[in-house]
Amino acid sequence: MITNLGVRSALAHAVTGRSVRACAKEIGVSAPYLAKVLAGESSVGPKVLAWLGIERGIEYRRIQPAKELP
Repeated sequence: MITNLGVRSALAHAVTGRSVRACAKEIGVSAPYLAKVLAGESSVGPKVLAWLGIERGIEYRRIQPAKELP
């Protein structure tokens, strides 16, 4: 499982050494949006995830002990 922080780290690594504007154009998003995603001010959208080769999913986990069933 990749955390939100992991996705942002992958994105930051992928754009290192390149301009935000050039990467945004390649991804198909606006440069201000991509800058906000990199700064943690906006959520990572489907175009950015697809560009990174990452898919959003649902995870289930137990947060408290199971109740006894009758």
